[in-house]
Amino acid sequence: MMSDGKASGRRLVLLVLGVLRESPLHGYAIARRIVEGSGGVFQPGEGLLYPLLHELQEEGAIQSHWQEADGRRRKVYALTVLGQTRYADEFARFESEVRATQSVLAGTEGHALALG
Repeated sequence: MMSDGKASGRRLVLLVLGVLRESPLHGYAIARRIVEGSGGVFQPGEGLLYPLLHELQEEGAIQSHWQEADGRRRKVYALTVLGQTRYADEFARFESEVRATQSVLAGTEGHALALG
């Protein structure tokens, strides 16, 4: 699923909201934190990240404002109360999926070892 380094839609939502829990950031900084925090496993491209930021803003999970930094005008995104709730929901779903995946794989380990 993540072999090409691109985060799927739901996973990217979780990562973006999680990064914004720390502090408000502009789009490039969000992407950089995800890449660095994942050791390069996740590399959200602009074609996925910016439309997602727009969608999250439309639904009220994040808000944005323009900020001047180093002579550049950047759009900075911040998590809203709704976004904190969405993050908690997405994180709970992710944990559930991880547990279910581990359970399935634990059940197949004996079969894989018996065949090898």
